[in-house]
Amino acid sequence: MDRRIIVLFCVLALILSGCVPNFGNDPDSNKIVKKSDKGKKQKKVKITPKVESIKNQYRTVVDFKPGAARGHILYGVANRLDIDEIQTGLMRLSKDVYSPDRYIFQEGQYLERDMIENWLENESQDNPEGLNPDLPKGYKKYSAEKKVQFLSEHPSYLSYVTEQDYLVQAGKDQLKLGGLSIAISMAKVYSFKVEDADGNLYRRQIKLDEKKAKEKAKQFADVIVKRIREIEALKNVPIVIGLYQEQAAESLVPGHYFAKTVVKAEDSSVGEWEPLKETHVLFPSVEASEHYQADTDHFEQFRSQVQDYFPNYVDVIGKAFYKQKELQHMTIDIPIKFYAETEVISFSQFIAGLLSDQNNPFPQDVPIDVYISSAQGPEALVVLNPDRDEPFVHVYKNK
Repeated sequence: MDRRIIVLFCVLALILSGCVPNFGNDPDSNKIVKKSDKGKKQKKVKITPKVESIKNQYRTVVDFKPGAARGHILYGVANRLDIDEIQTGLMRLSKDVYSPDRYIFQEGQYLERDMIENWLENESQDNPEGLNPDLPKGYKKYSAEKKVQFLSEHPSYLSYVTEQDYLVQAGKDQLKLGGLSIAISMAKVYSFKVEDADGNLYRRQIKLDEKKAKEKAKQFADVIVKRIREIEALKNVPIVIGLYQEQAAESLVPGHYFAKTVVKAEDSSVGEWEPLKETHVLFPSVEASEHYQADTDHFEQFRSQVQDYFPNYVDVIGKAFYKQKELQHMTIDIPIKFYAETEVISFSQFIAGLLSDQNNPFPQDVPIDVYISSAQGPEALVVLNPDRDEPFVHVYKNK
């Protein structure tokens, strides 16, 4: 596995093991509690310890239980960046309802893989649960050309449905389900293939209308909530729903959540939607220059200083996250041709200097992560948190 991906997985693991409730006198201990399972014998579980350096993040159950549909998202969502953002973004939305001070995160346990798979497929006589366009009677006997025509005129918008569970304390030393979060992800491009009688494949890609996708997402949410309420354990829990618009498979930045709502524990239908103004922007890009000129200037200043210092760089690429058009976080990737570890150390120190208080071209309250890499993999990581006096620098050792 690529070293950079391994590092990202480790960072995500730390994020998921952040701060949450105090279930005992010692908040930093692995507190053993009993997990409540209706109709089953209670079992003891451990909660991850509190990590002071990671603020406002959920703790998790130590004896990790994979999600019921674990890994299936890889078959529905084409862009790896979207896969990460759907999951971490849903956790971000959930914090407005399920406080990390009280709730514990758990992978979704109730929506089974087969159930989600049926929802994502086309509705048909064989699959009445399908949420994508209804296949006409006799579709299987259509010629390949006729199938291509039908699918082109009736594209599938629903890409994936993600579940997250949030647990709370229930009595002495017990946990129970306190809330559910659901992400409904809409494709940006519909890709399909049809095989004819001779084994020839017809492949098509259709760019989907985003306005229509948003309308359909809300319709899907109504149906999904009703189906969730049919599950005994989910009849009376609140449900956070986030609607997500994906990017194309080749995009260097992920899509975004465009609406959210909360279905109260006693409700079985969706009420009002809250529009979300979130977006991920690539630097440099036309979009960044046209809509975020000030941040473009800051980025170009940083980029120019890097170029002046180290002529053997490939490029400097920024990925910014915005809410309400306000910069929330900046990630910068710098792939460089290095010839010695001393160069890595020197360059990472230089980057840390650029981000220090007196030199930082970006707004002082914006977290910044800089990933420095070479053809051999990750070389260094520089992290600037607004609540820290100086950037954190880590140089990877080659084995």
